[in-house]
Amino acid sequence: MRVAAVIGLLAALPWLSGCVVVAAIAVGAGAVAYVRGDLASRVEPELDPAYAAAQRALEKLEFAKIDQRKSGLDAKLVHRTALDKRVEIQRNKVTDRLTKIEIRMGVVGDQELSLTLLDKIRCELD
Repeated sequence: MRVAAVIGLLAALPWLSGCVVVAAIAVGAGAVAYVRGDLASRVEPELDPAYAAAQRALEKLEFAKIDQRKSGLDAKLVHRTALDKRVEIQRNKVTDRLTKIEIRMGVVGDQELSLTLLDKIRCELD
């Protein structure tokens, strides 16, 4: 059912005005949405493991650390790529076992790089 809905949405994208939804892809436990330069997804582990996984992924990609903040309900990581593109990852606690991750690359976003980073974060969660 979900796959059919996603295929229908992707087929309708050329007719949607304003580019509100750029892409929505069903994967694993949650959906991935790329809207106006922001990539959003939900992952099953709670905030602390998701935060640690994002830190490890950014370290492995050798992004320069600019800022890191974390509370019991949310967290934010700000890094820069070698080409000085700003990378911002925000995580928000949804439930005790679910975390929302939002990734923004640069000013206008970069879907391919955002998906690559999300994939690296998910690999670090395994």
